[in-house]
Amino acid sequence: MAALSMRDREDVLGFIEGFSGTNRYILDYLLEEVLAGQPAEIQHFLLYTSILDRLTASLCDAVLADEEGVEIIRLTEKSKASQAPFGTIRGYRLLSSPPAPVSIDKLCGIFAQAARALEISRAICMVDFIISNGEIVLLELTPRPGGDCLPALLRAASGFDILGFSLAFARHQTMQHLPPHDMPPMVGIRLLAHRSGIVKQINAERLERDPRVRDLAIIRSAGHRICLPPEDYDSWLLGHLVFMPAE
Repeated sequence: MAALSMRDREDVLGFIEGFSGTNRYILDYLLEEVLAGQPAEIQHFLLYTSILDRLTASLCDAVLADEEGVEIIRLTEKSKASQAPFGTIRGYRLLSSPPAPVSIDKLCGIFAQAARALEISRAICMVDFIISNGEIVLLELTPRPGGDCLPALLRAASGFDILGFSLAFARHQTMQHLPPHDMPPMVGIRLLAHRSGIVKQINAERLERDPRVRDLAIIRSAGHRICLPPEDYDSWLLGHLVFMPAE
């Protein structure tokens, strides 16, 4: 809610400097000045998610195909990065099913309702949502497949080419069969730099020799300039790796 209150302010720096957790009037301010000014659906979401006992942030790709309903391509759990800008995702872990008691059928039903509300009838969608106490809260439903290291994670776990599938889907061509839900619980990690500067060398030999690593992509080389967020949200990404956790 503090972020919402900064949205329409000109002196953002002054607001941040004056905003302190020890201010006894912060709660009243947020409730009366910020929360009350939001639409009803935003108020409901903020109040609902502020008292969650257990929250799982998840992401999936789903196919919405005309009258054939919804089919989930892959389901992942997001892992947020510590000591990084708010919302930074460190990686993803493949799930064979959503957290109990939510079922695949329930997820598909919620996605179908959201798609109808958005007038989406045929698309491959990336769906971002949270689950708490058996309830599903949709954050985003966008007609595109998931990016980052997700295509590499899916390919390493099942051989499924989500990008090729998306092109065939858009062209109404014959498509590859969808991967099974019980894929190996592989993990995809985004390799992020920890400080700004010029890359002198990236030595990935230990990762290349690790038998757990199934896919490794280094996209930077010596001479690359790294600037950390919020100055630059792209240059600090060095690549990704996909691995199978030890049992």
